[in-house]
Formats: sequence, C-alpha cells, structure tokens
Amino acid sequence: MKIFVSQGYSYDPNRAYELAREYARSVAQEGHLPISPVLLFHLIYDNNRDYHKIIMNCFTLINDCSELWVFDAYGESQGVCAEMAYAELMGKPIKIINKCPPSGQKKGGE
Repeated sequence: MKIFVSQGYSYDPNRAYELAREYARSVAQEGHLPISPVLLFHLIYDNNRDYHKIIMNCFTLINDCSELWVFDAYGESQGVCAEMAYAELMGKPIKIINKCPPSGQKKGGE
C-alpha cells in the first residue's frame, strides 16, 4: 500500500531530508511503498518561493496514497497540519508516529 510520509521541513531542511530517509525506510520495512515529498522535492523546489506549489503537489500525492503517516517530532509544522486536514477531508486514514498529537501543536510532545 502507498503511504504518504508527512513530516516537518522548514525547521531545518537538511535535517528533515536525513529524517525523511529514515521515515521512508521504516515504512518500506513494514512492506509499504513510502511516498515522501521531502525526498521528492528537497533538491527541486525552494520551500520559501515554491511553498504553494509544493503543498498542492502534496495534496495530489495524498490522493494517490492509501494512508497518511505523520512523522513529526520537531515542533509545529504548517505543512503537516495542512496535509492532515486534507487527508481527513479526503477520508484517508491518518497514523500518528513519534507520539505526535493530531492537534498540529507541540508535535512530539509528551
């Protein structure tokens, strides 16, 4: 099954890219196909200049996935919140990883 890997990015794009590899690997180890916008777009788009295009591409990818898994333990992410809201609107199951609350605030909180 295709799994959309949702995670924060803007806090530290290079760190996010490293983490995206780990997150995608963990999805693959569970027998699924990871779809990670961070891995797809990190070297293509400028997050500040192309944010709208990126988030619209994320919505398109979410449409093609069975579920959205949230890997975001590094603070609030506007993009993660938008992806979660869109997935919910589209009726996609959302799985929270790393003890991230679906509230969109203090992800990774205790």
